[in-house]
Amino acid sequence: MGGDLWFAQLVGLVAFAMGVTAFWQKDDQAFRRQLTAYCAMICAHFFLMGAPAAGITAAMSGLRSLVSSHTRNGWVMAGFLLAVWLLGLPKVTAPMQLLPLIGTSLGTIGLFRLQGIPLRLCMMAVNLFWLAHNLWLGSLGGSLIESSCFGVNLGTIYRLHRSRVMAE
Repeated sequence: MGGDLWFAQLVGLVAFAMGVTAFWQKDDQAFRRQLTAYCAMICAHFFLMGAPAAGITAAMSGLRSLVSSHTRNGWVMAGFLLAVWLLGLPKVTAPMQLLPLIGTSLGTIGLFRLQGIPLRLCMMAVNLFWLAHNLWLGSLGGSLIESSCFGVNLGTIYRLHRSRVMAE
């Protein structure tokens, strides 16, 4: 592995650490804020890895996470969905590169329309789209984050469910 690839993988591993802390959050607003920071770092990782479609969708995901913490407006959501496809699709050169666009679209709908356990279930589906892409790309940090966040989401769903049951 060349020095540039090592640096790109290192940035991905830093993003991995940031992402795990985001998905551990029970508070939806804190989750969205931390997800924004994670997306900025993983965006840099994807551009360094030579995956511009994934980098663009990661950047859009970060912006979307930030905006969705302030509004749930359907028109804003539709704008993000349109932007993801208009900006990302021209950069797609292989079918596997469509997976981040699909995952980001699903995550956009989730962050604008869902909360609590349904939001975390949606994000688990998003994790699977990105995991398949990241394994294909050879992204260590990206693959670790998506597989780890799938598990962390399961734990968070359990904690949310337990909190709900205890409150009843």
